[in-house]
Parts: sequence; C-alpha cells; structure tokens
Amino acid sequence: MKESLIGKFFLRVYTYAPLRHRILAKITSIEGGAMYSLTLRNILRRHHGIAVGNFSYGSLLSIGNCDPHTEIGDYVSIGPNVRRFGASHPMDDPALHPLFYNPKLGLVSENKDVERSPCWIGHDSWIGANVTILPGCRRIGIGSAIGAGSVVTRDIPDFAVVAGNPAKIIRSRFTDNSQDAILRSKFWSLAPDEALAVIVDLRSRMECDDKTE
Repeated sequence: MKESLIGKFFLRVYTYAPLRHRILAKITSIEGGAMYSLTLRNILRRHHGIAVGNFSYGSLLSIGNCDPHTEIGDYVSIGPNVRRFGASHPMDDPALHPLFYNPKLGLVSENKDVERSPCWIGHDSWIGANVTILPGCRRIGIGSAIGAGSVVTRDIPDFAVVAGNPAKIIRSRFTDNSQDAILRSKFWSLAPDEALAVIVDLRSRMECDDKTE
C-alpha cells in the first residue's frame, strides 16, 4: 500500500479543495491506482463513511457509487458500474420524495430519516460488472462471487456463487472441508507474497482432497 506526501496534504484540505475529485484521481494514480492508494482509502473513510481494506479495487471505490456505512474487506475485486445503496424510499409513508424524509435537504428533522443499513463485503469476494446491492443485503460472504448484472437483495454466504434478479445461490465454490481450510488460513490478512505461499499450499491440499473423494 502506498501514500504520497501530496496525498497526506490533500487529505487535510479535501473538503475545501476545488476540483477535488480530479485531484484525488491524479493522486490515486500516483500512488499506484485504487488497489494501492492509501490516500483514496483515508478520504473514503473520513469523508464518505466507507472503509476499504488492503488491495481491494473497483467501482465501489469511486465516490458516489457506494453509500456510507459500507466496509469492504481485503483483496476484494469489484467490476465496473457496481452500486451499493444503503437506503430506499419509504414505501409505508404517504410521500416517497426525499424532501420529505431526508434531513440533509433541510425540510425535516433528523428523526424523520429512513433507515440507512450497513454492509460488510467479505475478503477475496468478486462482484461482477453492473451489480446493484440493495439495503436488504448487509453481508457479502468471504470468497463469494456475484454474477454480472445481478441485483442483490439479501445476505450472501461465504464462498457462494450467486446471480440473477434477485440474486440467488447457484452453487458453493468448495466443499465444507475446503471452506474451513481457507477460512482458517486467513490469507487475506497477509502481504501478497506471504498470501501467495499460503494459497499455493491450500491448492495442493485441496487437490489431494478432491482425489480422495
């Protein structure tokens, strides 16, 4: 992970900086892109309520694509045009327009706001292009994969492959034994070279397990 001196300075003046999104894009590039930029992560956390783990990358790291109260784990792969919504319009209220429930628009008090749900996106998960994550989903499991164009309305288990509108479980990526071995390894908590060594060992053990089944 990388942080530049200009990134440290920009973090202090971000709120007041003109053309701040363009400047942030340039600093992110200087720091090696979204996969590596610590300045991008610090700004998302401090100013937008989004926590991003190490080596994760993709469209949810673009400002405006992801609502606050989102936590993205380590080594998460996110395709283009993915959106995460933490709130919906109040279906049981006489009015659906945000002027009548969103206190940030200046007309109503804080206690009139709709529920804004959190979402945790698990380590080493893969979210395909054009996926929409709705407020009903609060957890996307470790090692799970979401097919392109899916609409996610509920939690996704670890290592599940899901797709569709609404997204449904198609299969699990691994046997229970393999899932347990991966979860115990916690390779996502390691630096890339250390994680690779663990992954190579997991591959060998899983191949042996497949042959004995």
